[in-house]
Amino acid sequence: MEYPRFVFISPGANKCNGGTYDHELVKDAAEHKAAISAGFSDTVTEALEAMAAVKESIESDPVAAKRGRPAKAKE
Repeated sequence: MEYPRFVFISPGANKCNGGTYDHELVKDAAEHKAAISAGFSDTVTEALEAMAAVKESIESDPVAAKRGRPAKAKE
């Protein structure tokens, strides 16, 4: 992977077909790993898909919908 590079998260201030996203510049592998762990994605498409999965999870769980976030994974 080449650095610096952008990572992406949705929703955000930038509009595109299918949603919105924001981006952050990472300078090295350590920053990239931290950003991915924080919920960023390598592409805009992946960021939009992750947001769609969260929305779907919330819509399929009435309790989560009330809280505004998906339910925690059961161990």
